[in-house]
Amino acid sequence: MTQTELGYRGTKAMETKNAKPANAQTNAAETSFSVKNVAEFAGDVKQEIFRITWPTWDELKLYTQITVAATFLFGIGLYITDLLIQSVLSGLGLITRLIGG
Repeated sequence: MTQTELGYRGTKAMETKNAKPANAQTNAAETSFSVKNVAEFAGDVKQEIFRITWPTWDELKLYTQITVAATFLFGIGLYITDLLIQSVLSGLGLITRLIGG
């Protein structure tokens, strides 16, 4: 069975099974913090930044409008739901007062 067939739990089980004990010696290159490692990391970040497809100004305006509209509609829906729950609870309170006296 391959790792992809095992899924997330299988992967974790494999990692646990293959994990080194806490007292095992680690390779110095894996844990060293050096200027070379930082410079390599910064270079990798720079390469990734250039790969990003940034949205155009028109796309950015459109996505902002969609986000604002969706937030507004969600808020209206939440407000209506709150009013509905308030009405139901108020009605139940009225019914219990009429029955209980």
